Amino acid sequence: MSSRLGTFIWISDLHFDSHYGTPLAYHSSSGGTSTCGTSDNPTIGIYGCDSPLALLISTLSYAANTLPDPDFVLVTGDTLRHGGENLPNAMDEVYSGTHDVAGYLREYFPEVMILYTIGNNDVLPDYHLEV
Repeated sequence: MSSRLGTFIWISDLHFDSHYGTPLAYHSSSGGTSTCGTSDNPTIGIYGCDSPLALLISTLSYAANTLPDPDFVLVTGDTLRHGGENLPNAMDEVYSGTHDVAGYLREYFPEVMILYTIGNNDVLPDYHLEV
């Protein structure tokens, strides 16, 4: 009988915004003073904005370097930005954003089982899922 403990990485609420630094970027009405939609914002992100690509990559890189061979990676939703329903071609944004995040997860954890659930910001309309 093995006494080995299992290990896993738990990722939640990435809120990846592929439009960070553009006029389509999400900006929280309650956080910060940034518009999130200007190209002069910090590359890694700013308070009140959802996560730019640089922050997503930094997070996954750190996780992979900290625990390079976990038993699995658990992703518990809200991988996509807030306010996605307000984007032009919103459903395409959900598909492409989910595909992009899943691709980055696979890039950093190529041989690891990834358990991926959806959150309220990963569906349209927000907080709605027909089963």
